[in-house]
Amino acid sequence: MRLRSLAPAARPVVGFVALALVLQVPEVSEAAPAAAAAAPATRASVPASRANGSTARASARRSSSGGATSLVDVIVAPLQSTAKRTPVQAGVRNPRGQHVTLQRLDRGRWTTVRSRTAPRTGSVAWVALALPAKAGDVRYRVVVPTGRTRATAAVRAFSVFQSDARKHARYITKARSYVARYCPSTPIYIDTPSIGPRTAGVATTTVVGPFAPPGKRKATRMRWEQAIELRSGMSTSQLRHAALHECAHIVQARPLVAGAKAAAKRQKITEKRYGAKGAAAAERQADCMATALTGSSRHLYYVPRCTRAQLADARAMWRGYGTKHRSPTLTWTARR
Repeated sequence: MRLRSLAPAARPVVGFVALALVLQVPEVSEAAPAAAAAAPATRASVPASRANGSTARASARRSSSGGATSLVDVIVAPLQSTAKRTPVQAGVRNPRGQHVTLQRLDRGRWTTVRSRTAPRTGSVAWVALALPAKAGDVRYRVVVPTGRTRATAAVRAFSVFQSDARKHARYITKARSYVARYCPSTPIYIDTPSIGPRTAGVATTTVVGPFAPPGKRKATRMRWEQAIELRSGMSTSQLRHAALHECAHIVQARPLVAGAKAAAKRQKITEKRYGAKGAAAAERQADCMATALTGSSRHLYYVPRCTRAQLADARAMWRGYGTKHRSPTLTWTARR
């Protein structure tokens, strides 16, 4: 499911974007880190592989020789914070003590920022490379020598955006206070690449599954990763509405835990109540869910006003799902 609604260019109003992705789990390479096995992943070149708030997986070139060294995968979370960063995981086939380096593109030149030595045994080894704090959208690459010369190397480039935690500390704290009851631990990032010049916020829910639990063959588990992205510089009332609107999108995904049928049933109710289909219905409901808590219709965008029936539905969503399944990295047993 992919929901995306952009503000019409003709209206001088800051709009909201709701983005939800459902991806099937690809094959997990041998000896992949446990967290990566269940992580949302794509296998395309960045920036095409960038999935907001999710883990991106970029396949590297493979040697034509079965016994040669190559990069199996590079696994990285493309959306992070300078205060909390996830290491880059590089899978090295036929590790023999090679120097695995993480390089950053600075002013047109690649500079090594981290380096680790791969093990000397095994068929595949995963090497964790700590990501340095660097605010903004930055280009990196992992390099692993595959021969005796520098000319023969496996390389995979990717982008990572780090939200500036220090610069936006007070702003994030304020936004967090507005959604603390319903989205208490959902990561909040500021001025991400998804925030265009006329976009106030983005909410992402990336769902993967079903996949098999460790040691099991039957695929019975589901997992999501969720995040909220906001633009900086909004007024207090704008920020409150935007944060609650995006938190509402996070809450809208929670019926999935009860199964696909339950989620579809809830979606039909939403579409009937708000007189729209798919993304449009979700946006209208999120607007009314925010208004139900703020008591103000000043920043409504997708509806001119919320009817009594729509406000009742909005409050029912907060009551029914607002305090359930609040983990932004939830894993659950799949149901039909």
